[in-house]
Amino acid sequence: MDKFTYLRSSLSGEALQEINSVQMSDVNYVIAWEMLEKRYENKKLIVKAHLDSLFSIEPIRREGYEPLSRLIGDFDKHLLMLDKFHEPGCIDLIIGAVHYLDLLTDGRQKIADEGPSLQNTVFGWIVSGRIVDHAATVTQAATYSCTHASLDEQLAKFWELENCHTSSTQSVEETAFEAFFDQTTVRDDQGRFVVTLPKRDYLIRQLGESEGTAIRRFLGLERRFQQNSELKVSYADFIREYVQLGNMVQVPVSTSEDTTTLPVCYLPHHAVFKLDSTTTKLSVVFDASCKTSSGVSLNDALIVGPVIQDDLISITLRFRLLSVAIVADVEKM
Repeated sequence: MDKFTYLRSSLSGEALQEINSVQMSDVNYVIAWEMLEKRYENKKLIVKAHLDSLFSIEPIRREGYEPLSRLIGDFDKHLLMLDKFHEPGCIDLIIGAVHYLDLLTDGRQKIADEGPSLQNTVFGWIVSGRIVDHAATVTQAATYSCTHASLDEQLAKFWELENCHTSSTQSVEETAFEAFFDQTTVRDDQGRFVVTLPKRDYLIRQLGESEGTAIRRFLGLERRFQQNSELKVSYADFIREYVQLGNMVQVPVSTSEDTTTLPVCYLPHHAVFKLDSTTTKLSVVFDASCKTSSGVSLNDALIVGPVIQDDLISITLRFRLLSVAIVADVEKM
């Protein structure tokens, strides 16, 4: 009831006469509102009215806050109402394409040679056709380049593009180690890999005297052999097999007596027992960590290289993925 009262007080002229015949009640308020919408909901007239109001706004004739505020308020009010008319309205009726020609009547006008046309229908005039964009055209140029590259190169570039490039976490020395490995690792006639040990040359030259330590360690090993004949036999068999496999060769006496520019490093060795091993119960370990007289060992002079196996967590998680796990070990070099 209050809304209907407010509506009547806000109207005048023809709009007020339009709903004078409607009795005031809460239910009739909706009916009165629909009558006004049906009479005055003409988008073209509303847009034209707002545009006329925009162009008829009086200019500011004196400086001051109030005239400027009134001008901005009038502009905002009309522009806000016009912004709502770009939204599509409700669809009243959908007509099939089979009835299209039946809806056309006499009357067709061409607006422009390359523009849309006006066609009269039983519902009124409609606009149909192509809208030409008269914006300035931008000159475009295309360049075609053909190169003859091998299939291997093309595949290599394809995988480089597909791979995720991540910054390397390796040090400069580890990167140099990988490059050295790629350049020096080869396979011999028997199919075995031959790997060159990467060395720090400046530490190699710092290796001191090591023959005395190696002899003392060997004499201590000989005393163990006198007390344990079984150990002596197993140790001798291991060394003999080591030679037969080509893992080590005897240095000629003439070569050992020659004077060389680089120091010679003697490696002590000792026995290690693996009672739970199924392949080799006894193995000989060459102690390259033994310090020479200069305090530098052979291991110090060799480049370790980056870690290539996965971290322990990844290995443990992968170990639990399947039902059966196979564990293997390298028997010999």
